[in-house]
Amino acid sequence: MLRHVALALTVFALACTKPAPPVAGRYDADGTDVQAGDYPHVLASWTRDNRLYDGLENKVFVTSVFLTTELRAAVRTAYPDVVGHGGPVTRDELATGPGNDLVFFVTMYTADRKWNDLQTPTSIWKVTLTGASEISPSSIVRIRQDENMRTVFPFIGRYDETYLVRFPVGEVIGAATREATIRLASGLGETKLTWQLARGAQPVPKTGEPPMAPAVR
Repeated sequence: MLRHVALALTVFALACTKPAPPVAGRYDADGTDVQAGDYPHVLASWTRDNRLYDGLENKVFVTSVFLTTELRAAVRTAYPDVVGHGGPVTRDELATGPGNDLVFFVTMYTADRKWNDLQTPTSIWKVTLTGASEISPSSIVRIRQDENMRTVFPFIGRYDETYLVRFPVGEVIGAATREATIRLASGLGETKLTWQLARGAQPVPKTGEPPMAPAVR
């Protein structure tokens, strides 16, 4: 009896334990010092996720990767046979630098599929990026999933839609900006994804793991 009580208390304590804070991304890094084995930690530093509930019901799950110069270099180092092939994310986007855009890869699950419409002019979602200022996307494109994309981003769920979201560089991330936040808001509620931006010379992250795809949403 006492053993069962102790086990129950242990499980409860683990369930109540707060997850470790995410590792800050090395915003100034070019990724040339990243080894293939570092990829999960680099991916974790540039990945954020959040969700909306209605009581106990899952309404919306969102995960996003900030496709920085470092993240792109890490993908090319870890998966040289994948980059340059497949769909537009692995064939084109990750094979080059970010150019004049701030680019985010976004996966989204919604309990009702008609809510999963970020790319449409009539989308229910307002999407913004906040740093030194607040801006709207210059484009949102829905991307068809393939196995190369799932290899690079293993958290993609079976029923997720995937998008590339671009913002103009402008002044939203300046030299002194330490955080960048994507906000998605609609009549269903709002969710925010915030990245901490490490500046200056920083070591390659050696901790942190990206979220994994759930077996069932």
